[in-house]
Amino acid sequence: MTDTAMLDGLRAQVRAIEGGGVDFGRAVARLGQPLDATLPWGGLPYRALHEVGGLAATSAVAGFASRFLARGGALVWCRNARVAAELGELYGPGLARFGLGPERLIVVRCSDEGEVLWSFEEALRCRGVACAVAEIDRLDLLASRRLQLAVEAGGGAGLVLRPEVDPAPNAALTRWRAEPVAAVDGIFWRLILWRAKGGAPGVWTVRWDERALSFAPAANPILPEQDAPAGYPAAAS
Repeated sequence: MTDTAMLDGLRAQVRAIEGGGVDFGRAVARLGQPLDATLPWGGLPYRALHEVGGLAATSAVAGFASRFLARGGALVWCRNARVAAELGELYGPGLARFGLGPERLIVVRCSDEGEVLWSFEEALRCRGVACAVAEIDRLDLLASRRLQLAVEAGGGAGLVLRPEVDPAPNAALTRWRAEPVAAVDGIFWRLILWRAKGGAPGVWTVRWDERALSFAPAANPILPEQDAPAGYPAAAS
């Protein structure tokens, strides 16, 4: 093996350990304008973890998941049964607005967060799973690196849904905050990308286009777009 080949192999291993790095050749889910035009990959990459927190995290995750399912495969949604009992079950008609029908959705009810992480990792390793979602409170760097290796092996995408935004480091390729935006009709969000490996942070006001099943610019939200709140976790590449 040449020195160059050996170095390339080591770089690939480091990318896997650190969360996939910036691989501009990987497959991506096209989210729609204006997101694709500003993300460095031209969409949201498969074979990577993506984290979403905030008040509108569940609906934003449903939108991301819908885009990942565009090329086929199943969606596995891992939930803590205790939390689900407190907050309610996933709402079928609501998911249908994102094109997420019961024929492609597998909901895994887990007794605790440890089981959620285990089920999530197993789903990420399955090549028939286009996207897996885990609802969890905590995700440390070690656990997230293991999950990143699992999603690299499976080839799908992993979405970590968290109730709060946590600035502690983990291996997610992108980290988002989703907040609801008041509107006369439709589903509107303020999406804040506050960390992207190899990319710049950004803020977008978008809506969900139920016909195209993709994100679109929000033409007439009631609340104007604002900058990220003061004191928000600093973005890092």
